[in-house]
Amino acid sequence: MAAFESINDAHKEEIKSIAIEGLTIFENIFGFKSISFMPSQSKQFNELNETLINEGVLFNQGGQHFIKNENGSFQKVDKFWGDKDAYGMTY
Repeated sequence: MAAFESINDAHKEEIKSIAIEGLTIFENIFGFKSISFMPSQSKQFNELNETLINEGVLFNQGGQHFIKNENGSFQKVDKFWGDKDAYGMTY
């Protein structure tokens, strides 16, 4: 299972918290905020971008990524460089 692949709504909230914690650790170590993100195994859920935007992340490096469908299969999402999603995340 990929790090950002959720199994239910509660798990999505846990992943969001973990992402925030990771961004905080990054800032504490390097002295500046991360402005880009690359989902592990190119798997994520769309709402994660809202959390990332709220934490100062501007760019998602996963131009091609996969979103889990309710039946357990994955849907491929293709973004082109410069595309923005509903949350304002730039790919």
